[in-house]
Amino acid sequence: MKYLLFFLFLPVLLYAAPVTLQNATATLSQPSYTIDKSIDGVIDAYGWAINAINTNQAAVWETVSNVNASTIQFTMHQMHPYHLIGRFLFSVTSDARSTFADGLINNGDVSATWSALINPTITVPSGMGYTILADKSILISGTVPTTGVYYVEYSLPIANITGIRLDVLTDPSLPYNGPGMPSNGNIVLSELVVDANGTFAVPEPASFLLLAFFIIFRYLYKK
Repeated sequence: MKYLLFFLFLPVLLYAAPVTLQNATATLSQPSYTIDKSIDGVIDAYGWAINAINTNQAAVWETVSNVNASTIQFTMHQMHPYHLIGRFLFSVTSDARSTFADGLINNGDVSATWSALINPTITVPSGMGYTILADKSILISGTVPTTGVYYVEYSLPIANITGIRLDVLTDPSLPYNGPGMPSNGNIVLSELVVDANGTFAVPEPASFLLLAFFIIFRYLYKK
């Protein structure tokens, strides 16, 4: 009987899952390289660009459903030749979705109560390195490849995440102060892919009731 109760009262499952994003919003987007292209599912030379050197810019996305996880990983595809991001910062929020991310590609609403993510595990292309700065941002250095992918993973400090923010930031070490690494200081984020690890989810009621019925039937049949 104890095993029956164990399975019946174990509706919460632990797993890794992709995080779907919506309402891409930016403070600035370059024509034909707008922020919505960062989550269109197409990994090519297009994406989010800013065409504004020596300026800090930000993009935010809503999560379609609340994220409760132990860690989160950002996969940053950058497929436009040499237009890799030089300095950036990820943050998350649990604010109501109605209060931020209005879907505008320029002068969008990126205001919320943001918690900057810290202590990342980072993988960058061969020949590149990184430094964690005092403001928790990540500064990339080294030889710039033609294209590249950054993998950035963090432990999550809050629950019920409703939004993600990416700040691209200037730095004196970057061409024209950046925030990008090409000679013109621009960036192109082709696609942002997000995965949550250690996600908790409750099975759909119908599935759980069917499982419970099966376990009870098996228990009674064996008796």
